[in-house]
Amino acid sequence: MFSDLKLYKIPLLYVLLSSLYILLSDKIVGELLNLSTYTFLIHITKALLFTFITGIILYIVIRRDIASLHLSKQALEEKERQLRESEELYRRLIELSPDMILLHQNGNCLFVNKSGARMLGYEDPQELIGNSLFDYIHPDYHEIVQQRIQKMTEESAILDPIEEKIICKDGSVLNVDVAATSIQYNNQSAFMVVIRDITDKKKTEDALRKADTLSIAGSLAAGVAHEIRNPLTVLKGFIQLFNQEDHSHFPYSKIMLSEVDRIETIISDFLMLAKPQHVHFHKNCLQEIVQHTINLFETQAIMKKVQIIPNYERDLPKVECEANQLKQVFINILKNALEAMPDGGDIHVRLWRQDDNHVLIRFSDQGIGIPTEKIEKLGQPFYTTKEKGTGLGLMVSYNIIKNHKGTIQVYSEPGIGTTFDILLPILSHV
Repeated sequence: MFSDLKLYKIPLLYVLLSSLYILLSDKIVGELLNLSTYTFLIHITKALLFTFITGIILYIVIRRDIASLHLSKQALEEKERQLRESEELYRRLIELSPDMILLHQNGNCLFVNKSGARMLGYEDPQELIGNSLFDYIHPDYHEIVQQRIQKMTEESAILDPIEEKIICKDGSVLNVDVAATSIQYNNQSAFMVVIRDITDKKKTEDALRKADTLSIAGSLAAGVAHEIRNPLTVLKGFIQLFNQEDHSHFPYSKIMLSEVDRIETIISDFLMLAKPQHVHFHKNCLQEIVQHTINLFETQAIMKKVQIIPNYERDLPKVECEANQLKQVFINILKNALEAMPDGGDIHVRLWRQDDNHVLIRFSDQGIGIPTEKIEKLGQPFYTTKEKGTGLGLMVSYNIIKNHKGTIQVYSEPGIGTTFDILLPILSHV
């Protein structure tokens, strides 16, 4: 800000120079025209008075302009301060945002925040700068992203979020929501992308959908089982009657009775979908249960040119379980393995102690395998990879292992084979 002394200099210099000019010029003119002293003083007084008045006006005008300039400078400084605060706020919002915020131009990364770098598995965001955006987008979505970029380029539109998949540094895949818009960055057209990880959200939705389907399956199974059980009881009674009276008239009664018993077992499995049944757990030798299951498939395996190779660790402790239910699980897995090996091969069945509290049963086949995207859906009601399957077998198996406080893990590679790992606690505490 100008001081008062600086404000006085310009009008004061004006008054001094003007007064000096008036005195000298009027004196010369007065001598040339022989003006009287009185007339000469009147002219000088008028001129000096005008000079002093214009000097005061000049001072007022300069002071007002400088005050206005000072106010404009203050307003400019305030706007700059507000702009700096806004920039700092936006910078902090971007850095603290849990979502990935990314700027790119022609598909090349210009900026990515720390959360975005960590989402992809990088510690330093600078590792991503200059890289192609498509290095991190799942190939299935390349064409869609290209179309969205073209639309933003032509229309400068804000695009609604869509679901995509991105590839992390370690090769894992994340489900994400992606929103994008065109912006100006360093006076050039660019695109800002906001990416939100929805992996947990997808898992929750899948769990809710699975729970709804399971509820429907349970209700349906309970209704079907109830309707079948009544006529089945009548059939079983007459078969038992024929079996007691005369074998010659009904030679296949024992076989039919055995099959009716098997149907009743299947009905019981259906009822398990409706509500958990109380089962009695006892200490059983897991090796005997597995081996008994393998024996059931010996003939079928030979016909399909499949060799079932068991390998059991010695001195395994007994496991608290319901033997028949575990046998049902093992039967289902072995049956699926045989059906997946039309050209024959080996099925390895291993049993060993995983740690002090758990044992692991592993079934490994050399079948056609299961695609990765289908593995996650195994165990869901009515989901099956077989043409004539119902999807209920594996679902019942998953429920049985869950009731035993165990877990099932599936690993598969198409064309190589599939492995089922069943981890069971030695003491189930059910």
